[in-house]
Amino acid sequence: MEKRVNSILHKGKRIIYGDYSNLHAGDFISIIEQQEAMSLQSPEKNLLHLLNFTNTKMDDAAKQRANQMVANLQTKGYSVKTACFGIEGIQRIIAGAVKRDMHFGKSMDDAK
Repeated sequence: MEKRVNSILHKGKRIIYGDYSNLHAGDFISIIEQQEAMSLQSPEKNLLHLLNFTNTKMDDAAKQRANQMVANLQTKGYSVKTACFGIEGIQRIIAGAVKRDMHFGKSMDDAK
């Protein structure tokens, strides 16, 4: 399985980076699971997620699994602030439905 989730540092803050670029439909699920697993390993309860949605096509199953991840994290006492980039059109609407307070950046640096 390709590793597309890792931890990066930005201005002294740890960010869980999920690279969803060039994925379509069912490919999302395993990456969401990687992101959830890394998030649950964090000793910090206030999480920062940065997501790359460049050239992606998310479907309803991925949206449901992303909603489940957010709910699982909240149930375990985590709060999540999410920013993303590389997304437009209907995909932006789907992503916004998963996390209503998501920040949409034009680039990775803008999203950070």
